Formats: sequence, C-alpha cells, structure tokens
Amino acid sequence: HFRKRYLSDLLPASLAFSPIVGILGHRQVGKTTLAESIAKQYLTLDNKENRDLALQKPNQFLKIHHSTPLVIDECQKAPVLFDELKDWVRVHKYPGQFVLTGSVRFTSKKAIRESLTGRIIYHELLPLTVSELEHRPLPTIIRSLIKSNDLSSWVSSHAKNHFPKTSLIKAIQDYQRLGGLPGTLFIRNEKLRVQKISEQLQTILDRDLREIVSTRLSYSQIIEFAESLARQEGAPISYTRILNETGVGIASAKKIISALEAVFIIRLLKVEGGRKGSIFYFEDQAESRFLSKNELDPSIYYSGFLYRNMRAEFAYEERHQFRFFHYLTRHQTTLPFALEWNHCYLGVLPLDRPIPSHSEIMASQSFLKNYDNAKVMMIHPKAKMSKISERVVLMPDSLLF
Repeated sequence: HFRKRYLSDLLPASLAFSPIVGILGHRQVGKTTLAESIAKQYLTLDNKENRDLALQKPNQFLKIHHSTPLVIDECQKAPVLFDELKDWVRVHKYPGQFVLTGSVRFTSKKAIRESLTGRIIYHELLPLTVSELEHRPLPTIIRSLIKSNDLSSWVSSHAKNHFPKTSLIKAIQDYQRLGGLPGTLFIRNEKLRVQKISEQLQTILDRDLREIVSTRLSYSQIIEFAESLARQEGAPISYTRILNETGVGIASAKKIISALEAVFIIRLLKVEGGRKGSIFYFEDQAESRFLSKNELDPSIYYSGFLYRNMRAEFAYEERHQFRFFHYLTRHQTTLPFALEWNHCYLGVLPLDRPIPSHSEIMASQSFLKNYDNAKVMMIHPKAKMSKISERVVLMPDSLLF
C-alpha cells in the first residue's frame, strides 16, 4: 500500500535550509512513514520512556539521541522540549537537525509557537489524493487554467484527456467512500474499517482535542457535538443550531471548532460575497461520512471530495500563497468553494447534471462580477469538456487527476 507522497519532494530543500522541519497532519495520515524515510534516527513520544525523559531531562534527551536528522514523533507531548530545542539550535547553527511531527498544530499552543518562531519550516501532510493513490504526478491542471489567457485553446489542449481509464473512474468512486487516510482506507473489511475510524476519532476527540481546549464535556458529548457539526458541512456554521441540538453554548462551540481545526479534523473556510461567517470541510472524506452518518445531500460530499483533492495542487507548490473560501451573496447565490492564487480567482461549481442549469450559470456570472481576473470551473463526473463563455469552463472531474 506504499505511495510516494508529494510532500517528500519538498522536504530536502527545507532540511538544507532550516535547522528544524515540522511535518504536521491528521493522525494516521502517513507522517511517520514519511519521516522515517528521511530519518537518521526515529523516536516517538507516544513511547512512555521517551516521553518521560523528554519531559524530565530535555537536554539529556537531545544529547543522548541526537543524530542528524533526528525525527521526534508526536513531539507536542513534551512541551518543555521546545525551549531546549530553541537553545540547542541557537548554539548548533546548522540546518537539517530535527524533524518534528505532530497531530496537533504547533501554532495552536502558545509555548511551542513562541519557542519555534523563526527556527522551523512547517509542512502539512494532507490525506492521500486520488492522484497519489494512482501513482500519478502532482496535478497542474488548475494552475494552468488560472494562468490561461485563451480558454478556447486551453479546452482544446485538454480535451484529448476527456475519456479516463476505467481504473481512474473506480479510484474516484472508491475515494468518495474510503477517504484518503492510509490507516483506514486500505482496510477492505467494511466493519473493521468503520471500527478503526471510530477508534481513531475517539483518540483525537478524547485526547488530542483536550490538549488544545479545556472542556468538561464527556467524550459522548464531544462526539455528539461533532455529529451535529457534521450535518452542517459545506454550509455557514449555525451556532444556534448547535446549541439546540447539543446544548453547547456559542462561546464554547467556537472554542471547540477552533480546536477541531487544530487537530486536523476540519478545515475552516471564510465566507465572502456579501455574507459573513465560516464553513468547513472535514479533512478526510471517510470521517465526514462516518460523523454525518451518510445523511448529507450527495452534492455536499461531492463538493468536499473536490476540495480535498484540489487543494493538494497548491499545498505542495510553494511559489505562491493561496487560499480557499466560500462564496455566498446576500441573495443566497453560492459557490461551494473558490480559490485565490497569484492574484487570480477561480470559482468551483459542482453541477447536479452534466449540463449547467440556468441558476448555475447565474451563480457563475455573479462570482465573475465580484472578482476581477477570475474564472469559473463547472464540474461534473460525466460532463463534456467545453467552454461555456470567455471565463467559464465545463469539465469532467477525471481531468483533475
């Protein structure tokens, strides 16, 4: 089940430049496998002996174990170690000394953030994408669309890939059910796979989450909160609805949602276009289905599937900053998500049918009126590659991979 991860191509340059490199991401996303591939020595603070030494004698921990690069897995479990790392790299001024991995965002913990500022390069390892699962190179099609000045030529140049292989179609279908976490997606027994997802969520929600936010909620209350939230995926978060369904107040709900992002369960996107607020997508497709109990509209799962795969093209490409957001006007015209990259905008509009409806065309026009230097990509599994207008393209999802 081994797959080469796109992030592996970015790590050598970071190790050649920075004394500390961080690899962060969801539990079971593949951090350990990736880190071990570049490690001189590997230690995990999930191991009690390692953790106790790091907590009680952090300087001795580094002296005993230091080989370059030294991988310290789940290092957030010993916060005192970070001040020692800060002092160590101040004295030993050379790159590539430490690789720190964690299933909690370091920036969510003040002590860690302050110790490592200016001393670490962070990378996030995302769940596997369809392209990675199929051993394909990192896609470039979205970037080429954004940069294109001639949509007719762009459509013509990509139309030859209109008919995907059967294996790719199956991979796309499987992904929408199995997600992209290596620790669960390769489990073919459905009952065992669901059990693994449940156990994994309990570890994150009942242990990792409490490292970020202090809460008296029991695990059963936290999972109820997560299930209530899951039923809102892809829509502006309603704290009133959460309160009615779970009894968790607005202030507490906001803290827990922020913590859920810090432990890589969800990804928040700001709302633009005239409305305020945030939406979210789950980090992993399978966890979205598990927590929502498969009760969401299929279009929500499909939008999340596209988002989870499309972001990799930008997350693993460092030359320009990027951001995703949700487009929603005061008149309820919406695009599930849009992208700003290199001062250009791309709206993404999953379709209900292979041919856009009048309302979907109007939604794309609304987006184009609000953003200069923008395009819209309409997408459907069975769409025929075509140009709808000078700034709108229709394409099948298979071309994304």
